[in-house]
Amino acid sequence: MEYWLLLLAFYLSVLTYYLGTLIYSLPIPWRGLKRWGPVLIYDGAASALLVFSFTLIVLGVERFYSILGGSWEHFYSWVEVRIATLISYQMLISMISSVASGLPGFASIWWALNPLLSLISYAIVALTTTLSLGLVVQRYYVRLLALGVAFYAVPFRMARSAGAGLMAFSIVFYLGLPLMPLFVDTIGQPVQAQPGTSKAASLGIAFVEGAVKAADGTPVAYAQLHFYLEGAEVAAYPTDGSGRFDAGAPDKGLPSKKPFSVKLEYPAAEVWLSPNPVDPSRDYESSSAPNANYHLDLTARGMLSCPKPLASIIYSAPYILVNSSLVDTAEGANVTLTIEALEAGTLVILTPSWLQVEVEVDGNPLDQAGTVWSWRGVRGTRLSAHLDPGTRKITARYRVSGEEMVPNLQTRPYMEGLTGASGLSEIVETVARLVFTWIVLPSTYLFVLTLVTYSLASTLGGRGRIPIPWVG
Repeated sequence: MEYWLLLLAFYLSVLTYYLGTLIYSLPIPWRGLKRWGPVLIYDGAASALLVFSFTLIVLGVERFYSILGGSWEHFYSWVEVRIATLISYQMLISMISSVASGLPGFASIWWALNPLLSLISYAIVALTTTLSLGLVVQRYYVRLLALGVAFYAVPFRMARSAGAGLMAFSIVFYLGLPLMPLFVDTIGQPVQAQPGTSKAASLGIAFVEGAVKAADGTPVAYAQLHFYLEGAEVAAYPTDGSGRFDAGAPDKGLPSKKPFSVKLEYPAAEVWLSPNPVDPSRDYESSSAPNANYHLDLTARGMLSCPKPLASIIYSAPYILVNSSLVDTAEGANVTLTIEALEAGTLVILTPSWLQVEVEVDGNPLDQAGTVWSWRGVRGTRLSAHLDPGTRKITARYRVSGEEMVPNLQTRPYMEGLTGASGLSEIVETVARLVFTWIVLPSTYLFVLTLVTYSLASTLGGRGRIPIPWVG
């Protein structure tokens, strides 16, 4: 194809040259027409020179390309990674909006998500256009250069601007476009963001609220919950003073398609919660909470009772809870438990520093000489006793002796592991930085290349029609 274009350009240059010679030698005393002669002769010679120098021009462009250090492979990889990342965010945000569509407060969530989706869509279109431009330039720049020479050789400069523009475009963009990643990463701060959307699609997202209770139904307040999926921790949420946890919209969540396990971390104790594992299809119940679709009840089977926040009674061996009684008093609380100990084990009573406790086992007072524990900024005591198999009656009387303290608990949203952002606001901020770094800066670079192309085209003579008057 390039051969035929160059052959056409050569014939046009010859035609232009001889037209100039013909006009120059015409015995017509018309100065305006006669001035066409030298211009056409010059244009014909210049066009022929471009044809004969075409191979040198191509080799020179390739030489400059190697000197500049550009890489089309790196350019394609750079653009494709960013398109894939934006598509991942688009899928993730669509998934979030789909899950949250049934929530009463969905309108406020959609108000933030809808423009974000539109922005991501525009960014994907812009990057796809840049990628397509790179494919055209890399594969067809020689052909575009030859076509520019052919247009340049058209007599009377009727297509000279188009020819100069095509030649300048093919040269500038072939040399400059592969350098776009270097420009963007130098001017702007590199943004590393790769949401695990394929992982999110396989695990799913559910907005959940729930409660954690001990075996006797008392709430486990101020506990730290750790959520594990396939042996890896995927989220962490605290319980409040009433034993409830929040994994709701718009930025928390839990898996919705695969079973997971939950471990409760408490002062001097770690307990796996039931059901274990949690099966979302079986254990999630519908919720009327404004920020959650589902409700999940969790039970600490290894914890007999939790009559006060951070005060727990734990038995280390299998048992059957026969009956329980909890009475709140002005001074504290009294709890009575009857268990059938199936195996010998250790009874552990954990009490925070602002509570005093008196414990009796089968009517016998428990030795008050315990050990001190410290957990997440709070302190307390640990009492323990060995229990043999059989029916055992446990009585604990709590008295408030100080001001209640709240431990330093952690929230690590499930969505953070999928997006690298800990909340919807961070997702919005991350996408905004992605758009600036991956769209605004590349667009600026393309604008600079366009200005360079225009300057080179002007230098090559792409200034429109011949500035010669028709009348002398």
